[in-house]
Amino acid sequence: MLNSVSGFYQKHRLSDWFWIVLIILACCAIMLPLPLLGIPDGYDTPQHLRFVEAYQHAMGSGILVPPWADVDNYGFGSIGIRFYPPLAHYLMAAVQTVANDWYDTIWITAFFWMILGGIGIYLWAREYLPPPHSAIAALIFATMPYHLMELYVYVLLAEFAAISVLPFCFLFATRIIRKGGPRDVLFFALSYSVLILTHLPSIIIGSLGLAIYCLFLLDWGKFWKTAANFAIAFGITLAATGFYLVRLVTELDWVKHNEAQFFSNSIYDYRQYLFPMFLSPDERFWKKMVLLVDVPVFLTFLFLLPPVIALLLRAVRKQDDTGKRKLVTALSALGLFLIFILSYPSVFVWDSVSLLQKVQFPFRFLSVACVVAAMGIAVAIPALQARFPYFKKAIGYAVFGLLFMTGLFTVTQVVIPSDPFPREKFREKIESMQTEAGCRCWWPTWADSRAFNDREPAAAGERKVTVEDWRDEARTVSVEPGLPTNLRLATFWYPYWRASVNGTVVDSGPDEYGAIVVPLPAERSTVRVQFQEPSFIGVTKYISFFAWIGLLAAFAAIKVFERMPRFRLAADTSALELSES
Repeated sequence: MLNSVSGFYQKHRLSDWFWIVLIILACCAIMLPLPLLGIPDGYDTPQHLRFVEAYQHAMGSGILVPPWADVDNYGFGSIGIRFYPPLAHYLMAAVQTVANDWYDTIWITAFFWMILGGIGIYLWAREYLPPPHSAIAALIFATMPYHLMELYVYVLLAEFAAISVLPFCFLFATRIIRKGGPRDVLFFALSYSVLILTHLPSIIIGSLGLAIYCLFLLDWGKFWKTAANFAIAFGITLAATGFYLVRLVTELDWVKHNEAQFFSNSIYDYRQYLFPMFLSPDERFWKKMVLLVDVPVFLTFLFLLPPVIALLLRAVRKQDDTGKRKLVTALSALGLFLIFILSYPSVFVWDSVSLLQKVQFPFRFLSVACVVAAMGIAVAIPALQARFPYFKKAIGYAVFGLLFMTGLFTVTQVVIPSDPFPREKFREKIESMQTEAGCRCWWPTWADSRAFNDREPAAAGERKVTVEDWRDEARTVSVEPGLPTNLRLATFWYPYWRASVNGTVVDSGPDEYGAIVVPLPAERSTVRVQFQEPSFIGVTKYISFFAWIGLLAAFAAIKVFERMPRFRLAADTSALELSES
């Protein structure tokens, strides 16, 4: 039997599909505690599911990009879906529609993202490494402590999705620099668009990491060609994500999440999360979080160092025609930057750059570090062993020790203590979510929880009010004659709510707690309030729609052209020969 297994391995060891299947199986094994033991409790889980419900409800009504989450916050609504990237929630909404069970929806989508990330790392590594080494990179990525902490400790569903998209961004950025074909440009635009539409802090973190990586990987002899390709890719990305980015940029001052209390004060004070956290004056952090933050950060630092060591010891020669030296340089530069930005010496940078502060927690940079560390180990260790053959075993033992220590920490401190909810308890938790308000960080800046003390849909003092129609983005109310007063609706005001009284447009606004108020005349009044976005937002939706159609059409066109004989011939002949044919 051993001979047959050995023969099978020898036959398929250089097959990409063989290793991809193994990666899929390994990722499933790593994620198996979710369906078997339960879903970990996470602070953000209810809010994620609120977003998913909003998208599921909109999709059921035929609305692809809902402007308002009507049923959230006891019916007062929520604007979170205008600011939080939608892609991970769209996927969960689609799965939930089929599975009809939140427990299954979470573990199924988690499996998907874990497998996707593993395959992404493998494909990126295959640009430089043989299949077995590329598979090792994928497995290291899948078992990195912070990668699993995103799900098993913090239950950061969208961030867990974003870290699986990052490898594809690095892969196609690499291909643009090395090859620069139309397919690579389109795939980078697709990957970067998906990243932008998946997780907001990861846009900042991922973009910064990609910029440093590309800067050191770049072939300056082909600068203008590469710059043109990236410019095209970014143009496509802006068109594809414009429907989201325009709302984010133009309305950011209207959401509480943009206030300092949610990114630089109290528990969101970024300074207290810089490595090493055990130096924090707050005893609460020293006791409870040193293991959950400092140890994973330190272990990740150890994974980031091999490319730096390989570069310093010249383990990768300049003559290497695969470009590995440039890769090791890029990985080293990015690794050193990540070590710096995660550590306390970078506090002056965090204090100076407000955009960086909105990442909230510096340890979120570990998402990029996990990607870079997995690739760096896979590239640097074989190079070090080849450069110093007498120390080959010692290097191997050191790496094995690091992997064992990391795996032991992950199992004992991340997976086992995750305190998961089995299916029935998780269902009870979800049901209780319906009786709670959502995170106030996704409320309008003028909203206050005291608005919930009065949940009557519509009230106008002593005057009788009848609700004629109450839909997601429109309300119609009739009010009997009486003294002039204000009509209050149990809905958070937003600048895009337009009001009319007896057919005449009037100015509405928020009351002292943020609910909509509409001025009423003395006569009987019919009040209509409707959520109407500016026309430029509607234009961006059409641009994004056609950008995605065009992106898919471009992929199809390239595939068709590649199969046509004259285009296959063009790859091996000169332009003159092609024209003569």
